[in-house]
Order: sequence, then structure tokens, then C-alpha cells
Amino acid sequence: MTEWRYDPISAQCLEAYTENPELLDYLISATDLCQEYVDIMAAGDGPVEVAWMSTLDDSGFVAPGPGAVALFVPSLGRIGIASGADAQWADCASLEEGIEMYINDPEEFVHRN
Repeated sequence: MTEWRYDPISAQCLEAYTENPELLDYLISATDLCQEYVDIMAAGDGPVEVAWMSTLDDSGFVAPGPGAVALFVPSLGRIGIASGADAQWADCASLEEGIEMYINDPEEFVHRN
């Protein structure tokens, strides 16, 4: 089974990148999630929580290659996770719950779409 690690991005960091939209795609690398973030903030449905997700190798270090990006919208109870393709979305109560479900119960994640 693949081991994952996730690192939440601070609200201050998100705010700084939001003030410089040309840099936002460096923070939220999935194009559709980046656009969702912009749309959510414009609609006043923010704040959002964002985390980078990385796979770990057998030694517990971050493995090379792409990871995933998670975007959680507390006001909507939705999380989107993108790993090299368009994001998959699901209903959940928190960033942590959504990531855990994505990793450990992908069928439930899809069911909650």
C-alpha cells in the first residue's frame, strides 16, 4: 500500500498568493483546482484549506514524481483532490477526513461525489 503524507498550506500563504494571482498556479498546480479556488473566493464561499499530498518511499522519504493537491471548502463541505488530472470531488467534514477517505477508501470517496 502506498504511504502518503500531507502538508497543509497556511492561510497566510494562501492569502499572499491570492494577492498575486500569477503565482497562484505554483501553489495550486492543478489547473482546475486553481480555477475552483479563484471562483470560490470570488463567490464569497471561502476561506478554503489547501494541502500538498506526497507519496513516501519505502524509507519514509518523499518519493520523486508528482503528488496531489487537495482543496477543501468548509462552507460547502466539499474536497477536491487532483493527482495529475482533473480533480475528483467528494462531500466530507474536514480536510483531514477527505484526504483519509481518498487514500484509504477510494470507493467511498467516489460514492460521495
